[in-house]
Amino acid sequence: MDAQQIVSSATQIVSGMIGAVGALEQASRNLDAAPGKIRSLEEFMLELENLVGRVKQRHAQKVHNPQLENQIHSLHSLIERLQPNVRKVKKIVSQSTVKNWASVVWDSMVGDPLSKSIFSIRQDLNHWLELQHLTEDIERAIDSNAKRIGKSCLARQVASNPPKRFIHGAIELSLGQWCSRTACDGSNSKYRERLAKEISRFLVQIGCDKKILQETNGDLDAVCALLQETLVGKSILVFLDDVWEQDIVGRFAKLHGNDCKYLVTTRNEAVYEITEAEKVEISKDDLREISKAILLHHTLLTEEELPDLGERLLERCGHHPLTIAVMGKALRKETRPKKWENAINNLSTYATCAPGPVSYVNEKEAENVPVFGSFEFSLEAMPAHSKRLFIALAAVYLAEPAPEACLEALWYSLGQGSVFSLVVCKLVEGSLLIKDDSNPMYYVHDMVSLYFDSKVDEAVNILLTQSSSESAASVAPWLFSSGKEKVKIAAEEKLMSFLSISQERLGVVTLEAIVNALMASKSVSDLEASSASFRSIIGPRIVELISIGSPYIRASAARCMVNIFSRDDYCQYHQSLEDVSAIDKLANLLENCDNPVIQTDVSGVLAKLAEYGSQKTVNEVLLKIPMNKLAQLLDPDAEEGHDSLFTTLMSLAKAGKSKWRGCLPQALIRSLSNFLKAVLRLPNIMPWLP
Repeated sequence: MDAQQIVSSATQIVSGMIGAVGALEQASRNLDAAPGKIRSLEEFMLELENLVGRVKQRHAQKVHNPQLENQIHSLHSLIERLQPNVRKVKKIVSQSTVKNWASVVWDSMVGDPLSKSIFSIRQDLNHWLELQHLTEDIERAIDSNAKRIGKSCLARQVASNPPKRFIHGAIELSLGQWCSRTACDGSNSKYRERLAKEISRFLVQIGCDKKILQETNGDLDAVCALLQETLVGKSILVFLDDVWEQDIVGRFAKLHGNDCKYLVTTRNEAVYEITEAEKVEISKDDLREISKAILLHHTLLTEEELPDLGERLLERCGHHPLTIAVMGKALRKETRPKKWENAINNLSTYATCAPGPVSYVNEKEAENVPVFGSFEFSLEAMPAHSKRLFIALAAVYLAEPAPEACLEALWYSLGQGSVFSLVVCKLVEGSLLIKDDSNPMYYVHDMVSLYFDSKVDEAVNILLTQSSSESAASVAPWLFSSGKEKVKIAAEEKLMSFLSISQERLGVVTLEAIVNALMASKSVSDLEASSASFRSIIGPRIVELISIGSPYIRASAARCMVNIFSRDDYCQYHQSLEDVSAIDKLANLLENCDNPVIQTDVSGVLAKLAEYGSQKTVNEVLLKIPMNKLAQLLDPDAEEGHDSLFTTLMSLAKAGKSKWRGCLPQALIRSLSNFLKAVLRLPNIMPWLP
């Protein structure tokens, strides 16, 4: 059985599963019929697993076949994604069909879990089918798992002078990690939205009418249909740069009626394997020839003038085009072997002061200006506040995009006014900072990053030492989450100092900044990592902050807890909090506060303490939590807090149920009853309820 036969067999099974999912969706409205539909879905799953097992066994001893292995991996990944959702559906259906009123309200707010699981299964199946409809129109793919080795540079060189057969020239479509499911935290809808946006930009480049484009309303399928129509009869070399997802290539491959070809750079081998594209691997001889040409161009030397040490320098640079370009500029017109020897032995130091433009220095001075001098000259020409911000950025890890909110926090910590956007715009225009067009994120060129390495101490001094205590408190959490390793150590020391109860005002500023830094996390994994780091600092101090602190610091501490504390943290600290009457203090704060955000945060903490605390804690929380205050949070004009409120109610319900062996206690029933009565007394609540 070859790869094509596997796809054919698997497609039949997957198509059958889609039908079974549709039948299950209909049965979800009548749960009595659902078990039979689930058995049908499970049978298809078993059939798919058996297919993969047979193929693996049959081809285990055969010669390596990348395409076949890719199909096996594709099916294995599909099965892994489907299994948990199928189990979840089976569990939901097997439970009692009688729902209490809290579950009904919850489902009406956040959606029925059965429908969500069914939708997820259908999306996985449809996505797999989409990937199988690929053609062989992809002409070439330049692939590498390594980062920054010049794939885009080499491909862009081809696109800059395309073969004459492409009468309409070449156009680049830069995609990158931003346009991937990983960057969208697995959200298919968000990924489709981003891809539609990128293809829309491409359509504008090839002359599509913007008014027609607007009629698509950003729908990916509609945008791709317009792409098909626009490319008919055209002959373009399309450069798809940094492709992360297979279906991106697939969408272009399916286009017909044109004479276009696609030049693809990717670090994902599956992209070229699934399309059977020709993989271009640069040989060592090719690499040496290309890198030598780059070096000659930037040194302004002929091949005869190039010192014998040139080959050693290229090896030292790893044949990386960008590094070679910078070093070539550093050694411009230089033929003395000693200078080349110095550059080879201390590449990073020698490459920190590139000769500045001729307009800045004369030829004699340039001899003594070692490699990042152009940065120094640029800084001299900057206004003082712009220069100060640029140096401060050395404290942030900018080799990968950092959130705009982080840079803005640094700016305001420097005591500047409201011109952040203007200053950043100037830095971007001067190529000292790069802005991600799709997200409010910033990063720097590799060479700027290298220059920043020599400015870290100065940046820390500006942000944490020379600034006021309040400014340092506002920026320390950002440096702890987004700073370089050396900077994180200094930021951690400041955080511990500011969270002392003797510095309440600074503690409030710090706790608020911690939450803001967490909310700007780039991904779920970054959020989890940052939360764990902040927990290690806040956890040991939380009892003191709530027991001795003012209402302001208690409110800020509650906000931090509800955003970063896990189940283990509540289990670890609930007894200590009980011992210092934290429940009384938080309940009083909730009763006397009219701020909806504080009310939501504090009620969330109380509910979690009840859920993971003792029976005594549950009783105390249920008796003291003011249900009328919670009911007011259901105001139709304040929808942003509704999800958090229902999470609080579910925690209270779980707490009561678990501590009374599955039966809701009278205290909980009375509390929920009071809550429901308060909800029904809210103005305009009846039309808003589903």
